Amino acid sequence: MGDHGVTIEGPPDEAARPPHPRETAGAAWTSNLEAGSLEEAQIAGIAVLDRDGKVVEANPILQKLLGCPSDEIVGRHLLDFTISPSARKDRELFARVLREHRTGLLVERRLQSRNGRETWGRVSVFPLQEAEGRHAALAAIEDVSIKHGLETRIEVLEKALVERRRETEDRFADEEAARREAEEARKQIEGVLESITDSFIALDPEWRFVYLNHHAEEYLNTSRDAAIGRNIWELFPRSVGTIIHRSFFQARDRGATVEFELFESKSDRWFDVRVFPSEAGLSVYFRDVTEKRLASQRETSLAAVADLTPDFIGVADADGKLLFLNQAGRELMGLGPAEDLNEHDVFELHPEGASRTLLDEALPQLIRDGRWVGETVALAHDGREIPVSAVLMAQRGEDGEIETFSTIWRDISTRKAQEERKRFVSEASHRLMASLELDEVLRQLPRIAIPMLGDFCNLVMLDGDFSHQVAEAHVDVEKEERLRELRRFRFSAPGSVGVGRALAMGEAELVPEASLLWERAAAVDEEHFRLLRSLELRSLMFVPLKARQGVFGALSFGITGDSPRRFGPDDLAAARELATIAAFAIDNARLYGEARRSAHVRDEVLGIVSHDLRGPLSIISIATERLLRAADDEKRDHDRKNLEVILRAAHRANRLVDDLLDVTRMQIRKMVISPVPTPASSLVEDALKLYRGVAKKKGLRLEGSAADGLPEVLADRERIPQVFANLIGNAIKFTPSGGKVSIQAGSAEKGVRFVVNDTGSGIPKSEIPHIFDAFWQARRGSKESAGLGLAIVKGIVQAHGGEVGVQSEPGRGSTFEFTLPTSAAP
Repeated sequence: MGDHGVTIEGPPDEAARPPHPRETAGAAWTSNLEAGSLEEAQIAGIAVLDRDGKVVEANPILQKLLGCPSDEIVGRHLLDFTISPSARKDRELFARVLREHRTGLLVERRLQSRNGRETWGRVSVFPLQEAEGRHAALAAIEDVSIKHGLETRIEVLEKALVERRRETEDRFADEEAARREAEEARKQIEGVLESITDSFIALDPEWRFVYLNHHAEEYLNTSRDAAIGRNIWELFPRSVGTIIHRSFFQARDRGATVEFELFESKSDRWFDVRVFPSEAGLSVYFRDVTEKRLASQRETSLAAVADLTPDFIGVADADGKLLFLNQAGRELMGLGPAEDLNEHDVFELHPEGASRTLLDEALPQLIRDGRWVGETVALAHDGREIPVSAVLMAQRGEDGEIETFSTIWRDISTRKAQEERKRFVSEASHRLMASLELDEVLRQLPRIAIPMLGDFCNLVMLDGDFSHQVAEAHVDVEKEERLRELRRFRFSAPGSVGVGRALAMGEAELVPEASLLWERAAAVDEEHFRLLRSLELRSLMFVPLKARQGVFGALSFGITGDSPRRFGPDDLAAARELATIAAFAIDNARLYGEARRSAHVRDEVLGIVSHDLRGPLSIISIATERLLRAADDEKRDHDRKNLEVILRAAHRANRLVDDLLDVTRMQIRKMVISPVPTPASSLVEDALKLYRGVAKKKGLRLEGSAADGLPEVLADRERIPQVFANLIGNAIKFTPSGGKVSIQAGSAEKGVRFVVNDTGSGIPKSEIPHIFDAFWQARRGSKESAGLGLAIVKGIVQAHGGEVGVQSEPGRGSTFEFTLPTSAAP
């Protein structure tokens, strides 16, 4: 960035030149400077110069710009404090301005400043008229460091754009757009620089304008040339009698600074006005504070709204220092409404683990995306850790840097408690349902309840008209031993409090605070009372256990010792849910035990019947066969019929015994088979030969076939014919005369499929799921059967590793099929 050119005002002929208004102003300023009021000049760095350009006096702003006191400035040439590659040229121009008594903007130069930063100044010179001639000129140095720095950055950007254009000609269009963007940015920056300067005016003691900057020109809607030298009240007569008029006179008359706010109705804007009096007149600053005022109003309104919400709302700076907390936030941190937030930061709002998680996970996303949503833990002033749903947002300034963070928290303790309760109930359900042993369920139940539902849990069961404790658990092993001592006491079922009330009324009871009177009412005797006292009861719940037969027990829950926790409605709701699951589990275990005992009795009966009947049936069969052989010719026809009836009945009873034994073996998984490789077609042919005569006798067609090329199957040569016997026998039995029964064998995905199809009455859809169950008979069946045939079919097929199934529709017949593995199967 090169030197700025020199601007020299005024005609070349000094004698012919009329006095410039600024020179008149300069004379007035000179008189004020001599009166010692230079410190009140707040325009810029100002120095009074003699005819050689040496400093006679410097105001505080100039001392601040140069970073040295007045005594180190006075007596030195003004340009000694500038750094310039053309210092000689600058001195010649400066001397010309002083010699020709002209007003001019000399140069912009870097200043030899000791204030610790690179400082640039714009040097302006105003000639002065004075009788004694001691003061030749008034020099002003304005700090243009920011502007200079921005221009430097713009120049660097422009150079980078030019260099990039040289490197890649094919991207010329993009580079040109970038250059235009940079130029537009430079213009915007210049506009920002103009807007941040206050409007400033200087008045002499006669209320005449001495100086006004370009912002003041805009504010007053007048030009500098039109205003300087004119009386402010004449130029703006409507201001007379207003706050401006009163404040200006007040500052002059009292000799004290006056500050006030001014509202301009035309522009609808607010200004912060500061009036500084001096012997030279008044220096007045007008600062536009409209946005600040509106922001303050908005902040006040938002703060009022934020205080109405129960959610935590806070704002912190980029370093984490708190700037704002709504009422809910202050209450959480234990801060009063007037307590200063600057001494607190956001890390005080979280326990250590949560703070570390936010730094590691939330902060990177917040910086990257400007927003983070998630769950964390807040730390209350009393040490409570509160789960919250949080939204964090980052606010960036015009430079793109993060200036503030804002956050909104919502207490999700209730939701978390509900979720925890659901998890607890689900886990409790899994654990209680994992066993069907009643003793194990009763033992596990109290342990599952703690510590979620208190320090201890007791399980009490009804036994006739009395109740007694059967299981207990406590988080404290020593107190658990005391709880176990309660098993010694038996209580009459009805009661007015505690377990007795739950058993009698079937209703849950909540005791938030266990009192001495309550313990006395719950105790059955003095010993029981002392035992209750030793447990240090603090809060209690009692919930009945209900099943199909009604209330059969109760659960009691308690908090003991020094625990600050107390039971509430949510705890009682969770206890009720556990009691419902527990009652279901206990009832299931009871039913399972009853079913197992019934099955054991049934198995014993079946074993006795099947084994004890086989001997007598064999004797009957043998004796009947001998009688048939021994009967003489005269009695043979009459006796044979009776003996054959006896023999058929014995054989049928013997088959029933065999079936009972088969079912028993299947149920205890002791059915033994001896499969051997067998042609599938031979199994079909044997079945056809065995039942063709029976089918023909009933007027049925019996057909069968096997697909070509079927592999051999693994089949027990005694058991598989038994399968065909049951399936074909049922088909013949339930197919009316004129119908058809067919047997087929074909390939299946896993081995060979055998199908027995009939055109009989079919099976109702509701009965199909049960037809393979032992001892079950369809409504179409006769009562002569025990309902074991199809159960035996299923057991035999499954023992071979096959599958069995059925398809049927009433009136359209039935199709039974089963599969057998092939001999080549692994």
